[in-house]
Amino acid sequence: MVSFAIRVLKREWVIALVTISIFISVMYYKVLQNPNHFLVASGDGMKNYYTFMYHVKYDSSFMTFEGMNYPFGENIIFTDNQPLLANATKIFAKIFPGILCKLPAIHNLSLLIGIIIGGIGLFLCFRYLKIEFYFSLLCTLGLIILNPQTARFSAHFSMFYPVLPWIFYVWMKFWESKRPILMSTIIGLVITLSGLLHMYYFITGSILTCLSIFIYYVNNRYKGRLMEIIKVSVLQVILPFIILNFLSSYFNHSSDRPNEPWGFFTYHSAWEGLFFSYKLPLYEFINNNITKVRWLDSEGKNYIGLASVLVILYGLYQIIFNIKTCLAYINRSNLVKYFTWIFILTSLISFGYPFTISGFEWLLDYTGPFKQFRSIGRVGWVSFYAINLLSIALIYQWLKEKKLHPILFYTIPLIIL
Repeated sequence: MVSFAIRVLKREWVIALVTISIFISVMYYKVLQNPNHFLVASGDGMKNYYTFMYHVKYDSSFMTFEGMNYPFGENIIFTDNQPLLANATKIFAKIFPGILCKLPAIHNLSLLIGIIIGGIGLFLCFRYLKIEFYFSLLCTLGLIILNPQTARFSAHFSMFYPVLPWIFYVWMKFWESKRPILMSTIIGLVITLSGLLHMYYFITGSILTCLSIFIYYVNNRYKGRLMEIIKVSVLQVILPFIILNFLSSYFNHSSDRPNEPWGFFTYHSAWEGLFFSYKLPLYEFINNNITKVRWLDSEGKNYIGLASVLVILYGLYQIIFNIKTCLAYINRSNLVKYFTWIFILTSLISFGYPFTISGFEWLLDYTGPFKQFRSIGRVGWVSFYAINLLSIALIYQWLKEKKLHPILFYTIPLIIL
């Protein structure tokens, strides 16, 4: 482990950073040509440019947005203006006022820097799983394109940042680390800071960490470790919740904000949203020639990629015809068990279960703050990363055992993604 860490710190992450940066620059070259004059906007996009720039330029405080809800103003968390980025820019603008003329560029470039940083986190996850350097790098590039958050670049900018790979990376280190408090502090910090970009990072990150804590301590026989479980839970979930809830409620200028926003029973996912890309020919072929595929709202579309679909189908085959061997394989590796359960459980949550099952809708009334997150389909982001980290690791091992020609070895992962 020491030699691996030294290699990553000294050489590999630098190469990955340069490669991912070049890749993103090519993908978004139109933005980079003139970032201060390029507005990537549709739907809510223009509103989000407005709330970001107005807050930096004109608001007299850090937590109140004065450009709407006159004369009271609005808590900036509810204006979707990326409070962490907006307030950091606001502070720098007081020192360097010239940047006020470059706010569109700062906004656009921050998005691209964010996806690069997320790509590094994903790359480190693959390397931690002992996947060879170039294979990890190619799969990272593929998943950067495939990840469901890329669609947010045209509207919900604050949800464009791939934060989850970093939480997965720290959790993998947590699983094999003897420093749970340090790892928990890092995870709590990531969840809190990302929650200040958008609150859905809190809900997706906290669901991931709650499930991770449960799986970890059940797997490791949690008896006698109650105080450690409490400390870990406080650092990873409860403390971020308290901080974010304070910031969203203390500076709340609206007394009639709905406690039950509309959308939970519409903006959820389903198995079709994971298995099909509605933009690819495979969907058209199956929908037109075999069976009709249910159409989902965009919030429920979290296509996991062909590689993961094939791994799941193979896994289902093994469960049906060779369940003992399949369960023995899953139980042999902590990380295989971890990714498998995280994928299954977060997929069910993204489907809105059990609340979207006919007859169980009333249960949602008793979920407290949870029902505020009306687009529950976004939890599918966690499912996307969990199944791809698992499936790519399994495919890599299979390809390595087959001893394929190097060209095929590095081409296959890009094709099947």
